[in-house]
Amino acid sequence: MLFDIETMPGGIAVVRMRGGLTQASLRGPLRTLRDRLHAAHATAVLFDMKQLRQVNLAGIAALIDLFKSRNPIPLGACGMPARVAGMLRQVGLDTLIPSYSSVDAALSDATLRPLSLRGTRAVLLCAGKGTRARPMTQTVPKPMLDIAGRPILDHVLDHLERCGVHDVLLNPGHLGPVISGHYAAQPRWRQSLFFVNEGHWAGGDWTSDPIGSASTLKRMQDAHGAFDRDLIVMCGDALTDIDLPAMMARHRAEDAAVTIAVQTVPEEDVSKYGIVVTDPRGRITSFQEKPSRDAAKSRLANAGIYIFSPRVLDLIASRNGLDIAGDLMPAVMASGGHMVAYSEPFQWVDIGCGRDYAAALDKVLAGEVTGVKPDGEAQGNGQWFHETARVSRRASISGPVHVGAGAVIEAGAKIIGPATIGARTRVAGKTLIRSSHVMADTSVSKGAILDHVIASGHWAVDHRFADGRSADHLPLAKVGPCDAAPTRFAKAV
Repeated sequence: MLFDIETMPGGIAVVRMRGGLTQASLRGPLRTLRDRLHAAHATAVLFDMKQLRQVNLAGIAALIDLFKSRNPIPLGACGMPARVAGMLRQVGLDTLIPSYSSVDAALSDATLRPLSLRGTRAVLLCAGKGTRARPMTQTVPKPMLDIAGRPILDHVLDHLERCGVHDVLLNPGHLGPVISGHYAAQPRWRQSLFFVNEGHWAGGDWTSDPIGSASTLKRMQDAHGAFDRDLIVMCGDALTDIDLPAMMARHRAEDAAVTIAVQTVPEEDVSKYGIVVTDPRGRITSFQEKPSRDAAKSRLANAGIYIFSPRVLDLIASRNGLDIAGDLMPAVMASGGHMVAYSEPFQWVDIGCGRDYAAALDKVLAGEVTGVKPDGEAQGNGQWFHETARVSRRASISGPVHVGAGAVIEAGAKIIGPATIGARTRVAGKTLIRSSHVMADTSVSKGAILDHVIASGHWAVDHRFADGRSADHLPLAKVGPCDAAPTRFAKAV
């Protein structure tokens, strides 16, 4: 038995086998191979069998036993003879060593693709003040805005985990302790989170001090040596299902300095975004920052999802105030760095203002956002109640509606979706909530009518017109802070 080993990104070992694979052949070299792969911490092993002269069921079964009996490791086979693959299916061993047509097909498999990002670090930018989303962001940082029971940032982290990214750096700034406190209260969070704060405590108060997105990356590298390989950079306040392993594969295949995820937007919307201009091969030739409709050279909008080679950070100075789009990208362009646009279809729910936030909630309640669903028990008819919520059986609720943790809906209340009721909020009887979203810790008093608004205990905005250009909001006489939520109501079933 002869073999060659090639280590792929993420620690996947491709073993190209020659000779014969029978039970007897496993007694020597393959035992040595197993020990070598374990010592190298291989995340998975793909056996390329195209050059084997002889393969039989006994050999495959012994191979599985050898690699599964001690420190099990995911296995796959490429180029396995159809006859042998059929016998594996008959005896039920095909789940232990699935068969693929080629190495490329195996690396594209949903089980193995996330392994390609093993060791990759991601930066989630979350220092901004969220000015366009005011008044919601006056007391809650935008990444922590609730999306049907969980913060936006939770959902972003979930997606990174599904893609195989376990090491994440965050830069809390505006209301930063809200972010770090949330994850400190969850000590068993599945990923390794490292906080590089952009702010400080002074006299018992937190003062934010955001330094700029590019300066953030530079500081992380200078102060912590954070990046020794390609890194992913995303916003912590936008929902997406982008295929990060595929984006990384394109980045590596192109040997790019920077890869930017882009989406085609309608002509009338180009002035809202940074626009990316490419050549026919998808290589970036220039940028336009929020051009007019007539001046726009393309409709490819920068989605704020990047993969950087760490070498590009050497192109900028170690000082505050530098931005990715305004400073780092021009520096890469001036240096002749190779930049690529990743334009494969993906979902991107940008939450820039109150109108965007309400639209995102409506999409989640309608099941239209991949990987994001309301937190709580499904009651049927598009209703989800957190297990600690208390909803009177005499309340009238028409979905889709989400009721958060510890919330109380009294008898006589009427809720018409799409609507969300935040955690620990109390909705009294003889109220009407229609197409509205009530934030956490709010009391909705008897007789209140909330129609197409986002409301808290201190303000309400009509989300149909909350486009970020103004912070106009009105106090509501019958909506206020909720000091405590009674628990005398039985949960509706």
